[in-house]
Amino acid sequence: MPGAFGFTIDYDQYNPSIAQGSGTNRRVAVAASYTFDGKAKVMGGYRWGQNKDQNSLTVLRDDYYWLGANYQLTPAVELTVEYDYQNVRNLNGNAAIANPWQLLFMAKYSLSKRTDLYLSTAYARNAGLMLESATSGYGASLLLNNSYAPGGGQISMIGVAGGVRHIF
Repeated sequence: MPGAFGFTIDYDQYNPSIAQGSGTNRRVAVAASYTFDGKAKVMGGYRWGQNKDQNSLTVLRDDYYWLGANYQLTPAVELTVEYDYQNVRNLNGNAAIANPWQLLFMAKYSLSKRTDLYLSTAYARNAGLMLESATSGYGASLLLNNSYAPGGGQISMIGVAGGVRHIF
């Protein structure tokens, strides 16, 4: 629908078990989108985040921003581009963290209403491809043999994925 505007506000909190107690992870986000002509859509948002440990000490305090666009090139082809930026204000008392950012491109080709082919690629700087949890998630990722952290001495990563998706 031309001129369609979307808006959302979100609050999320969970209290993970940590050593002898539990921490508190809080997130507040706002996002909006606008569809211009039924083919082009822009979207963006902001997310405030704060993680505290069992002693109420700040483990992570960050701001996360994103901006993106979709374009329906043909009835079967959709293109998406997105930019993400994480402003790390405090990570375990360190405020001098190189802020991660990521650029993503995705192309989707619809074979039918429920099946499509996709190609996605992303470049992340000062982080791995799990950008949003980059400052706190490397350990868990490595323990699971699921490393989205850059290799030793590296500060960026490129990823490419393709596949077939069927919606049931």
